[in-house]
Amino acid sequence: MLIKNRLKLSASAIKTYEQCGRKYYYTYVNKPGIERKKWPHLELGNFVHDVLDKFHTTLMSQPAYKWTDAMSNICKTSIKKFNLSQEQRTIAKEMLKTYLGKLDEEGMPNVLSNEQEFKVVLDDDILLKGFIDRIDCEDRKDGKRFHLVDYKTGKSKYLDEFQLLVYGLYLLDKEPELELYKGSYIVLSEDCRSISYTFTKTDLEKVRKKIRGVADAIKSDQTWEPKPQFLCKYCDFNEICPASPHKVAADGRRDW
Repeated sequence: MLIKNRLKLSASAIKTYEQCGRKYYYTYVNKPGIERKKWPHLELGNFVHDVLDKFHTTLMSQPAYKWTDAMSNICKTSIKKFNLSQEQRTIAKEMLKTYLGKLDEEGMPNVLSNEQEFKVVLDDDILLKGFIDRIDCEDRKDGKRFHLVDYKTGKSKYLDEFQLLVYGLYLLDKEPELELYKGSYIVLSEDCRSISYTFTKTDLEKVRKKIRGVADAIKSDQTWEPKPQFLCKYCDFNEICPASPHKVAADGRRDW
C-alpha cells in the first residue's frame, strides 16, 4: 500500500537527526539553495568504495581473474572520476594494497551482492532505505550465516552497531526465519581491521523501536533546533545555521 506521507529514512538520516535537528531540516526537509561542499575525506571514501564494489563484482563473475590485476585495472579506470590529491592517492593505494593482503591471508569471501540497494516498509508509514556495501554468506558447522559488511575509511572510534542493525532489518525482511547474522565494519584506514558483531532477532526488534521513536520525533518537530558542537565546522550549512557565528544574514552581510 502506498502512503502519501510515508517518512523516508536511512541510517544516515537518523544519525543526522540525532546529531542536529537543523542539519536534518536542511538536508531532508527544506533544502537551501546552496552548493554542497566537496569534503576531501568523502571523495577518498567514495573512490575506495567504488573500487571495492567493482572489484568484488568482477571477481563474482570472473573468479579466475588474478586479484592484483583486477584491482589495478579497476583503480586506473575509477580514479578518473574522482578528484584526489596526490596524498589521497597514496593513502588509497595503501588501503587497497592492505585489503588485498587480507584476502590473501583469509581467502575470498562468498560474496552474494555489492552495493545492495534496499527499501523496507516499517509500520506502513516509514520507508527505510539505503545501500549495503557487501553481503556475504558464510558456511558454518551450524549452517549458513549471512554476513553484512560495511567499508569505513574514517576512524573506528566514531562507529557503533546502529548502521549494521538497520541493514539487518532488510535481511530480516528478505529472510523472515532469520535468527542470527553477522555484521562487520572493515576499517580500511586502520590496516583493514574488522570490527564484527553477531546480532539476533531481538536486537532487530530493539532497533525497530528506536527507529519508530526517531520517526515520531521527526514528524512532530516544529523548530528543528540546532545542536552546536565540534562537528559544526564540517557541516555544509554552517554559514546559514542560526546557531553558527558565521551565519550570513538575509541582506548578504555576515552576522557575527
